[in-house]
Amino acid sequence: MYVTGSSSNLIEKLDTPAHDEVRRLVAEDAQSRGGTNSSFTLDGERGTSQSQLCRILPNGQEQCANIALEARDLFQTMQTLGFFCVLPQEPTKTFIRCEYIPK
Repeated sequence: MYVTGSSSNLIEKLDTPAHDEVRRLVAEDAQSRGGTNSSFTLDGERGTSQSQLCRILPNGQEQCANIALEARDLFQTMQTLGFFCVLPQEPTKTFIRCEYIPK
């Protein structure tokens, strides 16, 4: 049996207002930077339905938004938007860094 994107419940799961908010923030970022995306970090306590998505600005500062998603769902959404997300090398850090991979 084959599972396609259209028959998968993942498509429905990623179609919520919180996921739409993430897509909007990423699109606004790309538009403000002339079509390229900033790096982002995401962080959230395990088991909670709140995460923080931060855009890393050119001057090194962060612009953050609270998102009503578990960190793993936010991670999934960022990957579907073309970002490669990894944990930092330092084990004491809990955030995930996401870099846009051009197509």
